[in-house]
Amino acid sequence: MHIIGAMYDVNEINKPLVELWNESMKVEKEAADAPTSMVKVPEPFKKDNKGKQWKESITTYLHSKNGQASIPLTCIIREEDVPVPGTIYATFHDQLVHLAILHGSEFNVNNGVVLTFYSR
Repeated sequence: MHIIGAMYDVNEINKPLVELWNESMKVEKEAADAPTSMVKVPEPFKKDNKGKQWKESITTYLHSKNGQASIPLTCIIREEDVPVPGTIYATFHDQLVHLAILHGSEFNVNNGVVLTFYSR
């Protein structure tokens, strides 16, 4: 809840919620442990690259990589800074991408990783 900037009451944490969280984390870990050869590392951006295709390739790549606190690195380049209220996300991954807070120590580390990738 902290990672997505949501208010929570410690009294609302119960066994079903913990089990759901553990299952979500297990799925995320399995996805992160998948062979990295499944997603091609994009070439560094050059002025000769086609912008739209490069953006799609970097977005796909960053979806496949998790940073600090298991946050998908795609959240760093997401289109909106403020999440759309009431949105229901299809997966826990999508929820993290769109709701992860864009400040704090986890963000700073993840932002640095993405910036390093962009400037290589």
